[in-house]
Amino acid sequence: MMSATLLTDPTHHLDPDDTPAAPAPHATPPVDHPRPGPPAPPAVDMGIDPDNAPLAEVGESICRWAGRFAAATCGWLGLLAAFDRRRGWTAIGINSC
Repeated sequence: MMSATLLTDPTHHLDPDDTPAAPAPHATPPVDHPRPGPPAPPAVDMGIDPDNAPLAEVGESICRWAGRFAAATCGWLGLLAAFDRRRGWTAIGINSC
């Protein structure tokens, strides 16, 4: 158990017996309702209300967005490769990349 000395004396050194016990893991199932507090407004229209939609629908939307991110990343990397092949960086005075 951790002693009060550790909290009040900055010169106190930890002993192995002074380390706090790890918190017990808890197996709280996911909730299918919003958490307390105001939800953050979405930056883009996600097609669903993530704070009130059923949890399964939120999970499906996450997967759809992951596909969109992957496709956009592929396109962006293609543009970047073409820019590099064509030495686009020389236009701003950089002699090598």
